[in-house]
Amino acid sequence: MSSFKILFVTALILSIYPAYAQHGGMDMSSAQANAQASPPAMDRNMLPDAVAERFKEFASKIDVSKLNELPVQNRGRIKPLETFSREALLFLTGKYSMFGLSPVQMYLGLITFPDSQYLEIANIRDPELRTKLGYSKEQRWVSFYQLSNSKLQELSAPILEKQKQNERSVTPDEKKTLEVVQQFFMGRELLAGDQFFQAINLNVENIGETAGAAHEHGPVFEMGRSLLQALAAQDSIKSIRSASDLKVVSEQQKMPEMFKPYLDKMGAEVVYNHFRPFFFAAILYLLMGCLLIARLPKNMLSKNKILMVIVPIALLHLLGFAVRVYITGFAPVTSMYGTMIWMSFGVVLFGTLLFYLYENYIMMGTLLLGASAVLFLTESIPLVLSPDLDPIVAVLRNNFWLTIHVMTISISYAALTISMLLGNVVLVRTILGKGNLTSENEFVKTQSHLVYRAVQLGVFLLTVGIILGGWWADYSWGRFWGWDPKETWALIADIGYIAILHARYLGWLGPYGLLAAAPMAYLLVIMAWYGVNFILAAGLHSYGFSSGGATIVLTFVIVQFVIFAAAMIMKNKNKLLKKV
Repeated sequence: MSSFKILFVTALILSIYPAYAQHGGMDMSSAQANAQASPPAMDRNMLPDAVAERFKEFASKIDVSKLNELPVQNRGRIKPLETFSREALLFLTGKYSMFGLSPVQMYLGLITFPDSQYLEIANIRDPELRTKLGYSKEQRWVSFYQLSNSKLQELSAPILEKQKQNERSVTPDEKKTLEVVQQFFMGRELLAGDQFFQAINLNVENIGETAGAAHEHGPVFEMGRSLLQALAAQDSIKSIRSASDLKVVSEQQKMPEMFKPYLDKMGAEVVYNHFRPFFFAAILYLLMGCLLIARLPKNMLSKNKILMVIVPIALLHLLGFAVRVYITGFAPVTSMYGTMIWMSFGVVLFGTLLFYLYENYIMMGTLLLGASAVLFLTESIPLVLSPDLDPIVAVLRNNFWLTIHVMTISISYAALTISMLLGNVVLVRTILGKGNLTSENEFVKTQSHLVYRAVQLGVFLLTVGIILGGWWADYSWGRFWGWDPKETWALIADIGYIAILHARYLGWLGPYGLLAAAPMAYLLVIMAWYGVNFILAAGLHSYGFSSGGATIVLTFVIVQFVIFAAAMIMKNKNKLLKKV
């Protein structure tokens, strides 16, 4: 290997994949040897489909009953091997597993299957990048052997140099290239077994001493090696025995005190992974929302009976949230995923209260569909909205007022989301020409009253949340207000909705004007909620920063503008026709 390539590999690990440090580093010699290895002569058994079929047959024989709950350490906590496998495979392949295998079967199969490097499992997510690497736009998955012989090094070297000079100067497209480099090295580490041995070592206080030869010393490494040897030989009896022994030895390891509370939650987390409460809640919300909008239950079910159906679904939703709290030990609302789960519950909660008070079927149906859409979104893009349960940064732990602050802000967005959804119902009906939708129309008056109440509630909660945030900031950072982007945009959103309330109160906005203004003001919420964390990524709220999802959000913004503009055009057109 050339000296440049060695420097390139070393710099990549140190500069763009620092997460490897917590795993104890990477065996560079083995990675370089793998990268230089020549494949055997190509035959039918080495064709992608043939390799995949042999791998599926091989990995499907792995008995994971004793392995799913095996405790491993990763990103600052203890988690089941199943969760660890799901997260690793999601980053590499874009899926929690492939080939109809369980996550653990696939993860351990990749380590022990002799031809894993020829499996097309590395997910190149950007079509343009695929062509730059020498593949077709349609080829979403490639093998690690193919990547090692692609133009990846040539493409990433100048980006790496640019990143060294100024990390913020790296463009989104360049970040996609660096992500593939991360996938490549993580995949090499996985296939070599290094990642597995680093993960089963729970004694992270001494991980630096064992990183160089993690699977050479200690009983847990001996048991791990015995397990992998049995799996490679497809010795089912020995592998089951080794799995049981490994689990016992693993739980007896010396470990930091902060890890110990997680040991009793391995089973609960595995059940949670399979249960998928938010997905099933989304399906039930969708079905109930369709029934209510179609007005089918009005002649068959009373208000109380409808509430008896909605409440258990909401409890299922809340149960999923409660399980996440139990596993982590804190309210998981410090990521976009957590806040969306909590916000969607708030939409159902406030919507149910409004339905109880006003018995408005269209309103309740609309809100259930909105909550369903949010939950389906969180389920469909885990690479953007990460559902992981990893611990939050130290400054956020065990802080009651911070938890209340974030939960209050998030649930205020639920009330404002209600106003956006109900306002759009009227705008869409205007576009479709459904009735004479003026401020004197009874339907418009009813919807306007509901939106006014929702905005009042949202403004109250958002204001309280901002004050609580300042209180916590004064305690943690020594100042109540610092014009941080997150603080500033939350205040802008609050002022925007306060202006709408005052305009309605003073008569500057009529019922229809309020309904039209509420969805447009929601774009301020989008900026405060998504824009600061995913686009600006600046300020002291760095623990919430992430990337991705821009296309979805931009589409929402454009659609909202189009709906508003089309509704205004149709409304003015109807006015002109009446005058004629």
